[in-house]
Amino acid sequence: MLRSITFALAVTFLAPAALAGTQSNFQVAISVNTSALSNSATAAAELDNVKNQARDACRYRPESVLSNRVDSRCVDSIVNNVVERYSNPALVQATQAASSTEG
Repeated sequence: MLRSITFALAVTFLAPAALAGTQSNFQVAISVNTSALSNSATAAAELDNVKNQARDACRYRPESVLSNRVDSRCVDSIVNNVVERYSNPALVQATQAASSTEG
């Protein structure tokens, strides 16, 4: 089953010095295939899907000189919200496994 969650986020984007500390409020809809959360292998693939959607949402505007950059704090915030919202053991395990290999 495919579910979509909409989050209202207040995110402080990384920005040039002139814009430092600028906060952007926006909503983002993240689609999650809940049937893929049945085991750690498929949950890991669904976590990658969530991260990709979050990266798309957290990319700087196309007209910006930073358009190829992604705000990692924004991505982390969205992913953490999805994991908290579902409280799914396989998704939590996939998140912890991904964190241990990334850091």
